[in-house]
Amino acid sequence: MKSFRFIHAADLHLDSPFKGYMSIPSKEITVYIKNSTFMALQAMVDLAIREKVQFMVLSGDIFDLADRSLRAQIRFQKEMLRLREHSIQVFIIHGNHDPEDGSRADLQWPENVHFFSSDQGEMIPVFDRNGQEIAHIYGISYPTKSVTSSLINKFNIQDVNQYNIALLHTNLDGNPNHDNYAPSQKEDLLKLAVNYWALGHIHTRQIVHEDPHIVYPGNIQGRSVRELGERGCYLVDVDGTSTTQLTFVSLEAIRWIHNKIEITNFQSEQDLKDAVDLQLKKLNGEKGNKPSIARFTFEGRGPLHYFLNEDMNIKELLLDYQEYMIDTVKDDGSFVWIESFKVNTNPKISKGQYMDDSHYLGDLLRISQHLLNDSNELQAFKEEALLSMKSHLKAGRYLRDMDTEQQRIEWLKTAEDLVLHLILEEGE
Repeated sequence: MKSFRFIHAADLHLDSPFKGYMSIPSKEITVYIKNSTFMALQAMVDLAIREKVQFMVLSGDIFDLADRSLRAQIRFQKEMLRLREHSIQVFIIHGNHDPEDGSRADLQWPENVHFFSSDQGEMIPVFDRNGQEIAHIYGISYPTKSVTSSLINKFNIQDVNQYNIALLHTNLDGNPNHDNYAPSQKEDLLKLAVNYWALGHIHTRQIVHEDPHIVYPGNIQGRSVRELGERGCYLVDVDGTSTTQLTFVSLEAIRWIHNKIEITNFQSEQDLKDAVDLQLKKLNGEKGNKPSIARFTFEGRGPLHYFLNEDMNIKELLLDYQEYMIDTVKDDGSFVWIESFKVNTNPKISKGQYMDDSHYLGDLLRISQHLLNDSNELQAFKEEALLSMKSHLKAGRYLRDMDTEQQRIEWLKTAEDLVLHLILEEGE
């Protein structure tokens, strides 16, 4: 068997609308955000050419909508033509965002591109530039947006001695944070003679299993503050013994960042501003820094809690920074844009001074302390307090997943802080 190299990517979501971010009062920034998915695509094609890969597998959701934008289709076609010039083949499945029955332009795709159908699982052999067979690629597309049954039985592996790659857009093992489309179980994937499961749908990269490999590459461009950090694809090397080595390569044009700032030691608004300025300086000074969209969350207890919880103060602070940032977008397009300031602070309170209080506040703190010292009573208290929520379809599922002793302690402490804060604030 000959060694070969390929790229595994998924969830390109080309021409994503970036809802909520097109109202930024800076044409340079909004244009950059709007083009970021295309820039990430171009970076991936550049990588494929530079690294001389034999082929690329794309595991669904190439486009953001079933009714694909013409702009996205034309840009994707241009990049596929670039790959054809270097004899790089591309194998693609449709996912829930770009199902087979979605509307599309009547474009002619180059012969190096193969879209798997939704009728049945297909197998396409891959040959190197010398005509030698190096791998078998299997895949099946979504016929419509909502595929709620497993597609595993659609894969008919023909040669167990070949290096087999299977493309599947799936929610593996019932991830509760994603729609349960084409559900699958890891043990079912491992039963088939597949060397590399090239998965899509989950936007967080994850190597679920090695030898054989089950891999989510994540999306190539984060689209909100929920998709933080580096985003990209896997460069996969397979040697003559079928040993598989993965290298993650960052592709995102814009990086989403969430920074937390602890206010405990801040005594003045100047301390707060200095902390924000320091974080921005670090972001701008990082080696190889990319344009970034940042969220800052203020946390902890301190005298600035009341200042930060005045809605007008936080709005004015954000507006001042954003106006400054509009004027400092660099010629090369690099920038750091603060998306929002979030406040998760509490006043500086000494619980000890209220513990012996004979009124309600003292009773509350003593009950809370008793529950913290007795895990069985804390469990019973939690069951009674959350009884009505456990029957809720979604909330009940999350409660079951989060039901650990540490989580119960954190819930109790958070509730204690909240009630304590509300009582004392009302008193003031």
